Amino acid sequence: MNKPASSPSDYAFLGICERANYVRDGNSNVFKWNVLGLKSIVLSHFFPLNLGGYLLGFAINTRAAFDDKQVILVDKSGSQVGTLDFAPKTVSPNEEDAVLHKETPIVMVPEVGWVMFFAQLGLQSFVITKPGLYYLRITR
Repeated sequence: MNKPASSPSDYAFLGICERANYVRDGNSNVFKWNVLGLKSIVLSHFFPLNLGGYLLGFAINTRAAFDDKQVILVDKSGSQVGTLDFAPKTVSPNEEDAVLHKETPIVMVPEVGWVMFFAQLGLQSFVITKPGLYYLRITR
């Protein structure tokens, strides 16, 4: 059976936050996101504003969860401000360590439905030079 091609409607931007960890829910095999400071608007009185260290939150349809994508931040005129590459891969944690701690986030992906995902921006990823409206584009 061929997998249907992903489309832009397979991705939803949830917002930007200061902290997001994928943690075990109590003493169970169920996992959840522990998120602090999720917002859709970043206010600042000082520019340039470096968004390094923040996390971008997405909800991704599982049919598109393993597609390589690039997220591009652009300003109102369409000029590129920064990029973030998604290159998902399949991994299997051992039984003792069901939540893996790596440089890149690792989440469980159900067979159908949607999965939440938070990607940390590098220290020099996105630098906002002036106030204004900014948009995310997903390519590839």
